[in-house]
Amino acid sequence: MVERRALTFTEAAQVRAVSSHEYSVHVHEDYSAAAAAHGGNLNVPQITSEIFLTVPLALIWRAILLHFQTTLVKQQQPDTVALHFEYLRPGLAGDATIKIEDVRLGKASSTVQAVLSQGGKEKVRAFAMNVDRSKSNGISITTGYTRQPLEPSIDFDRVLVHQDPHWIRWEGTWAPNSPAKWLSNVIIAFRKECDTDKNMSDSWVRCKNPAQRWSTEMLGLVVDLSSPPAENHFVGSLNGQAEYAREAMQWAAEGRQPPPAAGWRIPRFYPTVSMSIDVKHALPAQGVEWLYVRASTKSVLDGRVDIHVEVWDVEGRLVALSQQMWMAIDISRSPAARKAAEKQKGRL
Repeated sequence: MVERRALTFTEAAQVRAVSSHEYSVHVHEDYSAAAAAHGGNLNVPQITSEIFLTVPLALIWRAILLHFQTTLVKQQQPDTVALHFEYLRPGLAGDATIKIEDVRLGKASSTVQAVLSQGGKEKVRAFAMNVDRSKSNGISITTGYTRQPLEPSIDFDRVLVHQDPHWIRWEGTWAPNSPAKWLSNVIIAFRKECDTDKNMSDSWVRCKNPAQRWSTEMLGLVVDLSSPPAENHFVGSLNGQAEYAREAMQWAAEGRQPPPAAGWRIPRFYPTVSMSIDVKHALPAQGVEWLYVRASTKSVLDGRVDIHVEVWDVEGRLVALSQQMWMAIDISRSPAARKAAEKQKGRL
């Protein structure tokens, strides 16, 4: 096991302006999540070349913020309140380019389009709307909406030392060959007793490195941190929230350190096709330590999965909403798996 300081997102997500509308970024491997099968459980090869594009999403967000701080500084609209992403192709850890087009510049709000490319191929297209929250004078209504059912209470200090009665700390240890290094940078608290609603998964999340706190532009990472609710329907699924809680309680009972993040351990994976994020409340400039994430699914049909995510802060404020479309795919059908299988076949 390799002991290593968790890399902060600020360190990993460096954005550099190349020109007024082009930015250079680097997708750090420590914040990449390979669409990988667990070799010990599945008769398919390890898939380490593809990554889920959650991290590039956050890089795009940071590039948009920089764009409004520099090229569009005269607009005085520093706050991104709505984003939509279309995932076109799998990405890779490494260098990438983000080009931004000013689609509509207005007095109250402005819209830009951002395209992240690698190797001359577009990977993600995104639209973002920016405003100045300090000048907002639109209609606000106190709707009284709360999350139902309400989750059990949590003591954050006690959960970190495995002493909370309702929640258990789960994490992955960094390892150089782990296909899910991204998970070694976060701490996730799962319910010890899962909710009876199989269409819902919930958790509390924080960054493992105490120097890193959740900021608004990191919400793209946060909304993708839940275990897939669809996996709750598969008895014994190694990627369902019940299994995460069970193994974390076992590590705590045995006094063991968590093993390296193993990545995907089931014969299904869920690549994101599209994602929208509505930022209700900006997080404070200094960031926050903990956020609550609830994900739910209403239908899984013909391989299409809808995901609805709510993000709340510890004060009970709704921070963000996200609606996503995933595909539920047999992992052996992924492009990387087919390529690896063909390569293996050629050796025979």
